[in-house]
Amino acid sequence: AARPLPYARSRHHFADVGDVADTDVVRVLLALTNRNMDKLKSIALDVSTPSSPAYGKHLSAAEVRALVAPPAADIDAVVAHLRVRLGDDATITVLPSSDFVDVVAAAAMVERCFNATFRVYQHKHSGRRIARSAHAAVLPVQLADYVDMVVGLGDFLETPQERRARRAATTTTTTTTTTTTTGTPYIAPVRGSERRLDITVVLNECPNGGGAVLPQLICAKSGARVDLNLTVNDSTFVFLPSQCSQSGSNVECRQRMDTTPWRRVQLRAAASYGGSGGYSFTYEPYFTPTSWSTPQDVHALYHVPPSAVTGAPRAGNASVVQFEEQWMSSDDMKQFVSRLGLPTPRYYIYGKNDENRPGGESTLDIQWITGIAPGVETRFWYVDGKGPTHGGFAYILEWLVMAAAEEYPPLVYSVSYGDTEQGFLEHFGNLDYVIRGDDELAKLAARGRTIIGGSGDAGWTNVGEMGNDVSDPDPDCSVMRPFWPSNSQWVTSLSSTFLTTYVAPVCDGDVVECTTVGEAPVSVAAGCAWTTGGGFSSRADNRRPPWQQAAVAAYLNAAANRSGALPPPTAFDAGGRAYPDVSTVGNNLVFVFANRTGPVGGTSSSGPIFAGLIALINAARLEAGLPPLGLL
Repeated sequence: AARPLPYARSRHHFADVGDVADTDVVRVLLALTNRNMDKLKSIALDVSTPSSPAYGKHLSAAEVRALVAPPAADIDAVVAHLRVRLGDDATITVLPSSDFVDVVAAAAMVERCFNATFRVYQHKHSGRRIARSAHAAVLPVQLADYVDMVVGLGDFLETPQERRARRAATTTTTTTTTTTTTGTPYIAPVRGSERRLDITVVLNECPNGGGAVLPQLICAKSGARVDLNLTVNDSTFVFLPSQCSQSGSNVECRQRMDTTPWRRVQLRAAASYGGSGGYSFTYEPYFTPTSWSTPQDVHALYHVPPSAVTGAPRAGNASVVQFEEQWMSSDDMKQFVSRLGLPTPRYYIYGKNDENRPGGESTLDIQWITGIAPGVETRFWYVDGKGPTHGGFAYILEWLVMAAAEEYPPLVYSVSYGDTEQGFLEHFGNLDYVIRGDDELAKLAARGRTIIGGSGDAGWTNVGEMGNDVSDPDPDCSVMRPFWPSNSQWVTSLSSTFLTTYVAPVCDGDVVECTTVGEAPVSVAAGCAWTTGGGFSSRADNRRPPWQQAAVAAYLNAAANRSGALPPPTAFDAGGRAYPDVSTVGNNLVFVFANRTGPVGGTSSSGPIFAGLIALINAARLEAGLPPLGLL
């Protein structure tokens, strides 16, 4: 029987701005029903388990296709029906994996085929336009037995930039822990090293409304003098107007100072207006200084032999995957290599790139994976949508489809993108996109590919300033929002640590002063500006895999004996796939962006670091005649 297709539960961030002309072309992607997926996943685990006789005996693209692709008769039936309903002018392409059909056709013809009504929708904060149906479309009976899902009809996915723009337009100014009130200054995330602080205090509004202005540092409306000070531990500094600068309606005052290496710092900002005070902000709970890290530091931390990273060509290859207009600058890469004294990396650009519009995410990814593994050939892979009139944007599933089409895709991938499971429910209507994405990841695992995914930068809820959630959640952080694809069992999930002397509970007190530098999880509670992600999948199809049963059971049992160590049982599904799998250093890393050297952090830093390390291990294995690691 014909069946309704899923439709976004929430599209209110997109405004309906008009009709789609009948002659305008739209694109839809049909995912055909696979065969033998249970068998494929069993093979993927066997070839990835060192104790299995099948370890390392990865499948080829042709072998995967022969096992799971629909029968030729089913594919022919789908194409024949689409041709009849869409007309001779439509472009109907069966993709090389034989289980996806890409369609570009006139909007009126697609409407007729899927009982849709296309409208043009514009994102309220980015201006991006897409063509989508105004209601749930219908999969015709002739296709119902052959098609799992359709992308491009009822999905309204947002990019991270759009979510940030939306959040900025609808919330008050926030810091890592506190929402400010009118007249109260706040302290921006602190920068610096283990021995030097770079602190910025921001004032965005006087008590009576309106901002402060320079050079006198007075309130623009009342003319009241603003006295702004900063307390660092027991020392108070009064800002001079010469220490401040105007940034739009904000005034930003900066204090640079030395500090006792590695020791936590208490910070407090206060403001008074015409002598009337009472406006203060405390950086909760404190700031923990940490050193800057370079690729050479990471090599030393993880005992990488210098002979492995001379820049001489190594076996194997790797890739960083980018979306959403995240491009790279070759000039920034050259400066990164030059300023840090690194070997010349082996990388190439695959897909579209705009050298004049580099992105921070993409810059971080390519600089750090090549900094860790300079001799391994690395693909900077920008995944671009085909984008006919009113086209959407390519995303994770489109990349997986492209990777499946290659006979010899890169062996290791770092993917610093994703959304929460709740976000996909809201903006796709169900979890079909995620479930099919997992199937595609399993196919790559069976082929010996390693996928590395960051676990998110906003704790277990993925809510807040650093969050990835797209589901407009309640602000009380009461429910875990698992992050996909990092929580896929076919992905190695990466969390972040930072370098500190506070590496054991005894170091937190006033009695023992620890001096040995080690790694600790990045968190606001530990004095960082963000909290590394992790948790458990909530999906019924993504249960805890056998290879992590013992470790997760031991974790849950130990945590159950510590008061407050776990959220309430109603907040998470302890039987789901647990993540992350691995942590690496991922805070205060050095990179060069827009010709400026600065710090960067996030699990999207740890991802390319670990991907580079795996690429180095693969290189050694391949050079010794062994297969690549594949799924870890």
